[in-house]
Amino acid sequence: MRNYLVNLEDLPRILQGPFQITAILSTGRAEAPWHGVRGNYLEFCLRLSCRDEYAEDLQNGVRTRMPYPHIYLKYPKSDYHTMPFSTRSAFAILYSGDVCEELLRQGFLLDTPAWPVTLTNSMEHLMREIDSLCDGMTKPGVVDCIDARGICFLREIMLQHPANKARMEMNQKESPYQSKIQQIAAYIRLHLLKEIDLDRIIQENGLSRRSFFRHWNMIYPFSPLEYIQELRIREACKLLRNTALSVSDVAYRVRIQNSSYFAALFKRFCGMTPREFRKNPDFLPPETGEGWFHSLRKR
Repeated sequence: MRNYLVNLEDLPRILQGPFQITAILSTGRAEAPWHGVRGNYLEFCLRLSCRDEYAEDLQNGVRTRMPYPHIYLKYPKSDYHTMPFSTRSAFAILYSGDVCEELLRQGFLLDTPAWPVTLTNSMEHLMREIDSLCDGMTKPGVVDCIDARGICFLREIMLQHPANKARMEMNQKESPYQSKIQQIAAYIRLHLLKEIDLDRIIQENGLSRRSFFRHWNMIYPFSPLEYIQELRIREACKLLRNTALSVSDVAYRVRIQNSSYFAALFKRFCGMTPREFRKNPDFLPPETGEGWFHSLRKR
């Protein structure tokens, strides 16, 4: 791998967003230890290989000992110390410490400073892409592409966080019915704007109606019909906002043939008619999830 530390903080972005990379480190010969207080930067460091079996670090009084490869998080303004180590290869992405709150809000787990990882093809591909893009980093739009690959890279390593791995492993141990129900839910999303024959889908997945509905209700707090209705109304919201289609045409596009039923369902979801929604550009539909379904049942 190439050896460089490049600063991206001062490069102008075309797209504004919270996750703008401050710097990138790529090295096959990291060897300088660190002792002291760090600046206001959050660093995600993928330590790839080393002659040593383990890496030892001390950060804010917490000592870690990790086999290679692994991820190490260096927190903003932390009291950080590396133990002596042999030359190692590493790839690191740095952000302003100000992004921590937004990362946490989006579900990134920052409580664990280090965890082992398996280097996946996706991770290697993203590192190669970032490395290649750095050659043209001063061209308009290129640093935006680097930022985009960076957040994808973070998501890849976060999927290997111990808590997330435990969740995925638990999901894999669930009964085969759960996998089939989730496949059916995904099919509904993919074919939302087509005619959905639920009985046929159930049969093709080797389930009886009774078994399907029993296991669906074990996973989701809403019925398959409510699931389809919400997804179609959300799609209708997009069409009303972003096109000049008439309300009846929007209803037809989202496979709700009866305009009166569409208007009534839309009002139950959004609290206003489709025409009122179109006149209120600042109004946001309720968040996806069981909140709407529970409210439907209360009305």
